[in-house]
Amino acid sequence: MSVDRATQLEELLAHQQRLLEELDGVVTELRRDVDTLGKEQARLAATVTRLAQSQDGAQDFPGEKPPHY
Repeated sequence: MSVDRATQLEELLAHQQRLLEELDGVVTELRRDVDTLGKEQARLAATVTRLAQSQDGAQDFPGEKPPHY
């Protein structure tokens, strides 16, 4: 193997390692975002459930227009 070929392979390896590190950083950041969004979704779902339960006692009047009409 010539010296030039070995140098090319070392350069290629260095670029591949840098790309792999960058991609790992992106995946880690996306995982953090997914975790954050999952927690937020769970919090919002609990809020909606709590609000729906508090509305169970309210009466619906389908023929009646809301007060802002």
